[in-house]
Amino acid sequence: AMALQACRMLRIASAVPLRSCNALVDAVEATQRGQQSTLSWRLGRPGRWSWGHGLAVAGAVGSLALAASGQRDCVSCSTSRKAATISGPLGTLPPAPEKEANKVPPPDPEGRPRVAFQGELGAYSEYAVTTRWGEGKAVPVPCDNFDELVRLVASGEVERGLIPVENSLAGTIHKNYDLLMSRSDLHIVGEVTIPIAHCLLALEGTELKDVKRVLSHPVALAQCERFLEANNLTQEVAYDTAGSAKIVAQNKLKDAAAIAGQAAATRYGLKVLHREVQDESNNFTRFLEISREPATVRSGKPSRTSLVVGFPSKPGSLVHVLTILSMRGLDMTKLESRPVNSLNAESRSMIYSKLQDNIDQFPVIFMIDVTGSMADKAMRNAVAHMLEEPIFLRVLGSYEL
Repeated sequence: AMALQACRMLRIASAVPLRSCNALVDAVEATQRGQQSTLSWRLGRPGRWSWGHGLAVAGAVGSLALAASGQRDCVSCSTSRKAATISGPLGTLPPAPEKEANKVPPPDPEGRPRVAFQGELGAYSEYAVTTRWGEGKAVPVPCDNFDELVRLVASGEVERGLIPVENSLAGTIHKNYDLLMSRSDLHIVGEVTIPIAHCLLALEGTELKDVKRVLSHPVALAQCERFLEANNLTQEVAYDTAGSAKIVAQNKLKDAAAIAGQAAATRYGLKVLHREVQDESNNFTRFLEISREPATVRSGKPSRTSLVVGFPSKPGSLVHVLTILSMRGLDMTKLESRPVNSLNAESRSMIYSKLQDNIDQFPVIFMIDVTGSMADKAMRNAVAHMLEEPIFLRVLGSYEL
């Protein structure tokens, strides 16, 4: 469905549904006229192919087509060229509602921060803004994609940004960590974690027996797979959870429903047919608050420091870094590797420059979250120690919890 929508946006008159990833990628490559594109994906539950996973591939193809047209999409997935059958019907997705150009409001006369988030009003990200600042204490600024979110914060058009980086079911959102690691002019200054409670939303007067198809972001659809299969509902990919609610409401779709949060139902005047339709109830998303200025932290307060560390791929390199932390009693809460080439050219250049004596080895970077702040002596000493070593180090942020 996402691919069909992308075809409409590219003004392609017709589209042919394909049954396998190999055929699909071959078709895309055939239309690119020599342009190279990479189609890849990652799953929260590896080793299990399903219709929900097929949706993620469809979303990735839509993203690929949108990228070819110079547009962006919030779907962040990738896949190898291993054969995989996409089973199940691909319904026709209504065109996305016409959007007014996102306008950044002027500075708030009451001093409330303008907070950029990705998605439509009514999205989970807007709920995260409310959770972080309180009802009416911040001005939410919706963005079409995460690149725009980061740009608005870096340019000073908004005071803060709230960007998701982890989901308890889907895992790390690598694209967003890569965006943060590539920006030395931004700092992590806080975080908030919210529960994700998917609801089935429809027009007033609609009953479950009337619903034939369900629209939502591919990740949300995959997380509600059992409910959708049990009710024999056709799944259709939309650009956003709240956006799917907006599509149902604006197009007055009587045979369709959307999977989104309670906030989307309230904003677009939809009825909640079912609550908690996700397969797993333990569903949370962690957001990071970003700013141009570092946070003010106080010694002894519950806090966290996020680091990026790069070093040659040599035996003992990681153990050495972790020893610097452990010998000072610092507890690590996150450790995850990323390829250097995922960063922008400026960041790659800095890393290779720092490791120039070891360029024969492929450098590895790690995202590390450590309990404690730069206001604590132990953390300052650990960072100073790392700076004396032949490694790359960047402090993404030190902030109170």
